[in-house]
Amino acid sequence: MICFVEAHPLRRRAWLTRILLACCLPATAGAQAFAQTAGGAAQFAANCAGCHGLDGRGTGKGADISGQPKIVALSDADLFRIIHDGVPGKSMPAMAALGDKRIAALVLYLRQLQQQAAKAPGVTGLAAASQAPNATPVAAATQSPSVSKVLSDAERTGLNAIDVQPADVAQRTLADNWTSYHGDYTGRRFSALDQIAAANAAKLKLAWRLHTQNAGAMEATPLVVNGVMYVTRSNDAYAIDARSGNLLWHHARAVTDGLVDDASGHINRGVAVLGTRVYMETDNAHLLCLDARTGEQLWNVAYTRGNRNYGATGAPLIVKNKVLVSASGGDDGVRGFVAAFDPLNGKELWRFWSIPGPGEKGHENWPGDTYLHGGGTMWMPGTFDPELNTLYWGVEIRRRIFTARTGQATICIRARWWRSIRIQAG
Repeated sequence: MICFVEAHPLRRRAWLTRILLACCLPATAGAQAFAQTAGGAAQFAANCAGCHGLDGRGTGKGADISGQPKIVALSDADLFRIIHDGVPGKSMPAMAALGDKRIAALVLYLRQLQQQAAKAPGVTGLAAASQAPNATPVAAATQSPSVSKVLSDAERTGLNAIDVQPADVAQRTLADNWTSYHGDYTGRRFSALDQIAAANAAKLKLAWRLHTQNAGAMEATPLVVNGVMYVTRSNDAYAIDARSGNLLWHHARAVTDGLVDDASGHINRGVAVLGTRVYMETDNAHLLCLDARTGEQLWNVAYTRGNRNYGATGAPLIVKNKVLVSASGGDDGVRGFVAAFDPLNGKELWRFWSIPGPGEKGHENWPGDTYLHGGGTMWMPGTFDPELNTLYWGVEIRRRIFTARTGQATICIRARWWRSIRIQAG
């Protein structure tokens, strides 16, 4: 992630974001002073923990690099080369973009992890346990990885001040905070901020840069609340000091193997925030609830069942103290829906299907079990009209399957169309 600020000294600082991709491992020696200022632990959490765990003990996605003898035996120069150049044919890409100093800081921090592992070889860290794929819905609080670092007073104050109310999400004039995917319920994605305009855009310069990791492109819309920026990539969530670019916490979760089509790209479009909690969808259609101040997982609920072609590539929407989610997979024989969940415990409150089932109006147009495979997913976040108490949601491809007999064969014709729907919010 890159942040730009306006160069003029009298202007207020404003930020824009765009995304860089990067992942990592560790590096060379002789960088002790830099490791402290650059934050070797924070660098490791941001770039390595998603695969190797916060303690380096490994996950289902990455090897143990803190206790494995052949890794421990490598010289600092060898570690630096591996991180810098990557490992051809493996999932370890070249990390030259991090720069020599950050790679050096990572090597130094990895050596510290290896020393800790040598003292307690039987201890398994939080990251290894919490990043395993979650096949069962979890309704109770669970531990999860988050950045272990000392925060400044200002950073801690910013996190502790997070308490987003429904009225904040429903605000119509967007200025200091951006509390939902669209910014507000209208979906206009328009901000009233005017510090950046055509007249001064050429004066923008780099203010900070943060490297994320994980598979998949970064397509999230960052949310900003009280100076804290929340952004996602694949199944990982990050809290960042929007002014300095310092990483406040990082929730790491391994991407899911065996997904198809859209879901296999592990794309995530961001989070929703309500109260002191952050909500996000995962690539395999789980809804996670995280503590907005620490990144710790509070609960995890799977919200699709019976069809492995479901995925999720969107961002939740907060409406009237409910967390609304949808799913992807319309090209792969699933049935679209929007579902609402209790923000406190993850209990499902209601579900609207885009294709009518037995006993519902219009079901007669879907012979047999075709309604179960007709698509109609609503993979992007919708909008809400509070005055009409109505949700508006775009519906992707819906497939009607017609069968016609000719003299020689049976022909199957799939008809596709796009539409939008209105749903009473309840």
